[in-house]
Amino acid sequence: MGSCGTQWNGKIEQYSIFEVLAELGLALAGFAGVGSAFGGRFREYGKIDLIRLMVLFLAAGSVVAGSLAVLTLASYGIDDATNFSVVSAALALILGVAGVPLLLAAYRTVKDPEIVAPTWVFAIGIIYLLIVESLYVQNIIKGGESSPLIAAFSLSLVYGLWMFTRLMVRHNR
Repeated sequence: MGSCGTQWNGKIEQYSIFEVLAELGLALAGFAGVGSAFGGRFREYGKIDLIRLMVLFLAAGSVVAGSLAVLTLASYGIDDATNFSVVSAALALILGVAGVPLLLAAYRTVKDPEIVAPTWVFAIGIIYLLIVESLYVQNIIKGGESSPLIAAFSLSLVYGLWMFTRLMVRHNR
């Protein structure tokens, strides 16, 4: 048994398949929601809307990519500790490389006098990035466990859904 309660001896337990399908379904529904919302709306999207959209894709995409990476490495027989450490390291790097520039763009946008966006929303983005990055780094240092990844993925989904909500209901100049 792996630390996730899954046996990987060439077979994936039935409940694991449903867990992965639920994650992928949630991400797919989010992407489909964004696509259909944009397809039916007749307005231009400003800088802040585009940043929200990029953050949404980064958050949801990291969950899908991380989940698939965990499953792929496990299917090759990689032990759980190595698997979770490698995925955590890859996601920490990706989030650092993509997330920090997004935060800088968000900061510049929030400071633009023509944009109406509260600074506290930017602060939540910083907190999100710090928490998720610390979960990934903690997982690398501690030797790879499933719980920090699950926590980071859960937080990313919640943050992505929040960005989606703000994108759909907020109007900024």
